[in-house]
Amino acid sequence: MNFTSPELPQSLQAERAGRAIALSVLRRTSATPIPPVSVKAATGLPGAAGLCAARHLSNCGVQVQIVLDDYNAHTLDVFAQALEVVGFMDLPILQTPAASVMTGIAASAAANTGIVIDGSAYGAGFTTGGSSLISASEFLNPLHSEQWDGFSIQNNPFVQAVHSDGSLPNGEKADALSVAAVRKIDETAMNEYNLSGVLLMENAATGAVVCACDFLDQNHQPANSETKILILAGTGNNGGDGLAMARGLCRRGYAVTVAFCGNAETLSADAAANLALLRASGMTPVNINELNLPELLPAFALVIDGIFGTGLTRTVEGNVAEVIDAVNEAGIPVLALDIPSGINGDSGQTMGISIRADRTVTFAAVKTGLLKNPDSCGKLFLASIGCPNEIIKDVLK
Repeated sequence: MNFTSPELPQSLQAERAGRAIALSVLRRTSATPIPPVSVKAATGLPGAAGLCAARHLSNCGVQVQIVLDDYNAHTLDVFAQALEVVGFMDLPILQTPAASVMTGIAASAAANTGIVIDGSAYGAGFTTGGSSLISASEFLNPLHSEQWDGFSIQNNPFVQAVHSDGSLPNGEKADALSVAAVRKIDETAMNEYNLSGVLLMENAATGAVVCACDFLDQNHQPANSETKILILAGTGNNGGDGLAMARGLCRRGYAVTVAFCGNAETLSADAAANLALLRASGMTPVNINELNLPELLPAFALVIDGIFGTGLTRTVEGNVAEVIDAVNEAGIPVLALDIPSGINGDSGQTMGISIRADRTVTFAAVKTGLLKNPDSCGKLFLASIGCPNEIIKDVLK
């Protein structure tokens, strides 16, 4: 298959670039605490990427201020949306700043006492010569963005290992939430902060790709066409995460097969959007019934389980149960998305049959059922979906 990176919607371009910018800030800076960050944002796509970076950095506890440059009636919708989100987060925003303010920001970058993300235009912005200047437009190049958005879990605040006692690498406890509480996080992010479901799904998938690549690297499986990955996708948002993952894994060079467990015509809206992007890349998913799974499974280095998510409340039966049984019997390493298929997200109960995962990457927050059934989950990771931290804090109140 010849994979071609599809043209992403501008909101996803800005989000992917913004996440990568934030990671580059966090990884380039050895100072503790990280120096304050100023985002110079004009009304184009680089400015939107800078605003997305501001959201991610603020979520990581970095002090951020935004300087609007040339805000006018020709503002792109993606910029206006990104500005609306950081406005909801109450980040400091300066509009049409005086020359002295801009000079002060540039001087702090030159002296390495502050970091400037220049989203004012395509190409170089400030010419301070300081290493603390980052051009947002560079990260809109998918290849440049890809190098920063996470080849490994090390020093990646967006993908964290969760220890068996529920603690994170920094020693803090991961907050275990019910399925209903996590659903409220998603709904608040979409309905009150205007973050689209497709955008949240892209962040979840990016974190899951990091987990998959890290696992394959540890097992000496190179990123080339000889390393085959099978993604089992259900028809809900869990399957959509898998479809979005397929693009990221193909960009890295793996040979990816996507198999639907169910009718692709009944996909959720966000999953259907990712199916369209995947087809635009040149990949055509197949139905699981078209595959002789027991015969094919030994050829795969990794199976990604995106069949069922946390909303499962019924017993797993029929064809899907046979698929899960075949994967378990094959003994191929499995990465589960959000929760192993067949596990109840609240109780941890096995609903008839469930995937036995080597790793599980869960999104937004740890679900209580994961901590109650560690044997099925394997090593647990928590991936950010990019929503403002205050949403999660409000749910925890």
